[in-house]
Amino acid sequence: MLDMQRREAGDEVVPILIGLQGENPACIRRDDDQRMDPGSQHAFGEEVAKLVEEVTDDKSLPKDERKRLQIEEAPNKSDRAKILKLADKISNLRDIAASPPPDWSVKRRLEYVHWARSVAQGLTGVSEGLEQEFDQAAKEAEHSAAVTR
Repeated sequence: MLDMQRREAGDEVVPILIGLQGENPACIRRDDDQRMDPGSQHAFGEEVAKLVEEVTDDKSLPKDERKRLQIEEAPNKSDRAKILKLADKISNLRDIAASPPPDWSVKRRLEYVHWARSVAQGLTGVSEGLEQEFDQAAKEAEHSAAVTR
């Protein structure tokens, strides 16, 4: 997957690597105020710190509000943030298809796919290849949910 994404994103490999590690990579520590801590910022640089900050949800908000804001704010993200968000959603959808959380019902899995598609609608125009990967991952997640019904 990384090779295809690297070809599609060109020099935008940093956000893809962060995205493949998850929303809040363990190697990028954060302080209690939802910002990158100074040690991580020094290690990864200001550019990565700003990108991490741009894509990180405000955990002080209720979950439904965070999900709504992801949909609403997606079109206004930088191109690098859009690439990162797409890579993260692809990873999450592939996890749901291959090994869904045991406590997630079929309904919850399908709701996640629907929500992820809503977010992805605002992330278009930065990488046709990632958009195709997202569509495929969403279809696979839906299919795996349908098979387990």
